[in-house]
Amino acid sequence: MPYHYRDERTGDGVESVHARVAAKELYRRNGLQHLPFNTLFQFAADQNAGSLDCMDRALLIPDLIAYWLTGQQVAETTNASTTGLLDARAGQWDAELMHMLGLPETCWLR
Repeated sequence: MPYHYRDERTGDGVESVHARVAAKELYRRNGLQHLPFNTLFQFAADQNAGSLDCMDRALLIPDLIAYWLTGQQVAETTNASTTGLLDARAGQWDAELMHMLGLPETCWLR
């Protein structure tokens, strides 16, 4: 189910992420300014709530709309870069970061 990116549910996600990965290290990996509504914090909050257990795929809203229109599940790189889970240098999902955060790597499109 889609959520608005500024949904209030993500409050504990920031604490959960920073308990595992320092803010400076996140910036080194993803190059993003800290914003508490970045996708990685949303997923951490969802993980804390147990709602990632039933997820089999993650699509950002533009990718979800494209899927509804085309039937193809793809992740557009520019939009994916806003998640905090994309390696800024490689332009690929940061599997090591996902592992460090305990996020299910299988949910991301390659």
